[in-house]
Amino acid sequence: MARKRRKKSRNYFTQDTEDAIVLYNNTKDSEIRSKIYEREIHYAFFKLTENIIHTFKLYHFQCTATQLKHEVVAFLLEKMGKFTPEKGKAFSYFSIVAKHYLIIN
Repeated sequence: MARKRRKKSRNYFTQDTEDAIVLYNNTKDSEIRSKIYEREIHYAFFKLTENIIHTFKLYHFQCTATQLKHEVVAFLLEKMGKFTPEKGKAFSYFSIVAKHYLIIN
């Protein structure tokens, strides 16, 4: 009998991502923070930004789509320290931050 493959999750922003953001905020060592960001957070922020741009059809910028995504991800990185898990989910917080940034600019 053949063994069934388990479907890979398509979620890019999981509880693991939220836990990594909390760990990132609680870590003082810049090397460790950099590794946490690279391994756990960057991809989620990049996909989140990409999905918000496409969902709300925010295409009218003077830079390329890739430059815009990197700009928004950098802004999310700046705002990461303001996230507090007691107030809500990281996905909701960063979705709103990214959307507002894109609308304002």
